[in-house]
Amino acid sequence: MNDNLIGIFIPRDHYESVKKGSVSSSYQQFELAANTLGLSICFFTANGFLDSKDVKMLTMNLSNDSYSESTACLPKVIYNRSSLRNKKTREILNYFIENGSYVFNVTPISNSKYYVNQLLEKESHIAMHLPQTLFGSKKNLRKLMDQFDCLFIKPCYSSVGKGILYLERHKKLGWFIYEKSANNKGWGKSEFTNLEKIRIERLFQHRQFIIQEKIPLATYKNRPFDLRVIIQKNSTGHWAITGTAAKLAPKNQLITNVGSGGEFGDLRQFLLASNLSYPEVEQKVHTLALDVASALEKTWPNIADLGLDIGITEEGKPYFIECNLRGKYGSFEKRKELFTLWKNIHHTPIAYAGYLLEKYNQKVMKLNKQDS
Repeated sequence: MNDNLIGIFIPRDHYESVKKGSVSSSYQQFELAANTLGLSICFFTANGFLDSKDVKMLTMNLSNDSYSESTACLPKVIYNRSSLRNKKTREILNYFIENGSYVFNVTPISNSKYYVNQLLEKESHIAMHLPQTLFGSKKNLRKLMDQFDCLFIKPCYSSVGKGILYLERHKKLGWFIYEKSANNKGWGKSEFTNLEKIRIERLFQHRQFIIQEKIPLATYKNRPFDLRVIIQKNSTGHWAITGTAAKLAPKNQLITNVGSGGEFGDLRQFLLASNLSYPEVEQKVHTLALDVASALEKTWPNIADLGLDIGITEEGKPYFIECNLRGKYGSFEKRKELFTLWKNIHHTPIAYAGYLLEKYNQKVMKLNKQDS
């Protein structure tokens, strides 16, 4: 077996695409990173799992830059890039851990927005940077509507802003509800009537939601912005900020998700327009990101690759919004000013995998010396 082999666990459809010769630019970056570090990588998936010792895997044939499938021993270091929503996937990854492999970017349970919030609320130094958040229920909706004038209702499991609802109280007209239009290009507005309340309460019965205070985000030209902070474990095994990207909401819209029409922008310019100090805000954001990663690691020791959404108020205070364990950064690749960050996002986990592999090899050597 190749002693420098790193395994990357990927979704089944991705595995089939690579097998057929269609390799994404992200997977190509993993290969480039491995080559730079003197490592080799293989891709494998759930349907290639045979037993604790063998897996079907795809490795690159250097003679023609194509991938071929073979069966080999389970890699000793595995970087998970598959969704943790699937219980079977979590069971397989945990089985690999139990059989001696170092597996990272995996949690024992699915990371719902509510559960993450509960974990972070336990840390007093982080709790002050969290919006008020309750689990979606009739009682909690009523409670937060009594406390705040603006609320978000978010699915516990969603991405790119899908399924988000927004409630806002107008002083004289009462409550209104906003939700994405069918074409996903804007927000529809309607009165929050008793019928609407009943509809929301029924949603709570069939799907998990959080109800969350709206943070008064700083704005640029009347458009709110927030940050995606990528924090990963590096070649020394420590958490480090890989990079930060500012996201600006579309005109007359509420959320900054680039997949929903938001756009990347220059954080320095945004902060200057808001009379905020870039070095001061950056330090506060980085401190919060490192604190969040360290706090989550207490419960999830096998995490190493996080994308944090962090908002900034008009006073420059950072607020944690949500955490992504399997960020997708294709839109970074298309922006010249973010391309280097995009490359580093792919190279850092491979460098961390190399650190784990060296750690594993040292452990084996130590055991062999003890036995000899």
